[in-house]
Amino acid sequence: MAAGPAYIGITEESANVLIQSVEIERKLGIDVVRKSSDGGFGAAHAVDPVHSFTVTILGTSDEAVGTALAMTLTSLSGGKSAVTSKTYKKTNDNFDETVLSGDHAPAATV
Repeated sequence: MAAGPAYIGITEESANVLIQSVEIERKLGIDVVRKSSDGGFGAAHAVDPVHSFTVTILGTSDEAVGTALAMTLTSLSGGKSAVTSKTYKKTNDNFDETVLSGDHAPAATV
């Protein structure tokens, strides 16, 4: 019988970690808008800045996912961040894929 591969199907390779994409959307609420004396825009009061983020990571381990997320969140300074969704996909013909989504509130203290 011919020698074959040790594993057939899905195997894990923890050294292969890649940040495939990062999307950051910055949102700002407008509380009060004031018109100028000629009816145009006069002033506004901005409130509740929030940054929504989505990170797609190719890799296998939770440690690798955490490292990739930490690298992404360094661009969002101050405040607090919360991951609100995690999707994990394992396929036979490509890297494992983890998609993390969440929100960052730069003014939050708790």
